[in-house]
Amino acid sequence: MRPMILLVAMFVLGAGTAFGHGKEQHLMGKVTAMTDISITVQTKAKNPVTVYTMAETKYEKSVRPPR
Repeated sequence: MRPMILLVAMFVLGAGTAFGHGKEQHLMGKVTAMTDISITVQTKAKNPVTVYTMAETKYEKSVRPPR
């Protein structure tokens, strides 16, 4: 019985972590252009993605050492 309770607890905690970001979409890559209303990011797959922003838009800058 204990292994089953432990398994259920691990599943519940894992699901909370997986869905913790809600419905927002996350984008990672190199910023190639920025304007007052948009940010263009080149993803690892080399696809440029343009995101239109508003005053409430939040983003983080991550500085990583070069490879």
